Amino acid sequence: MHAVARGQGLLGNGSLSGGSEATTITFTDSFADERGTLVPATYYGMSADIPLEMVVTVTLQMHEGKTRLALYHDGMPTGRDREDAREGWNESFDKLANLLAGLWKQQ
Repeated sequence: MHAVARGQGLLGNGSLSGGSEATTITFTDSFADERGTLVPATYYGMSADIPLEMVVTVTLQMHEGKTRLALYHDGMPTGRDREDAREGWNESFDKLANLLAGLWKQQ
């Protein structure tokens, strides 16, 4: 996984750990270096309060004919770290929406 935050490339690592009926996806989330080795958030100049590995749970639910996605990022510290993570996830979801819109137009 590769993301860009504030003009800085970030590498991440994780593994799928569970889910049910394709409505819940649970996976680990951590930072990685260029070789894929787990590194602390401080490697990217972030807070030492961010755990080496966190668990993310995504649920998908139908709502008024559309799919509602909810994300819970377990282990994320409060304050600025949480706000930065929220910003990063929102950027990722915007990219996903654009990708899906492009795929939809191709059909």
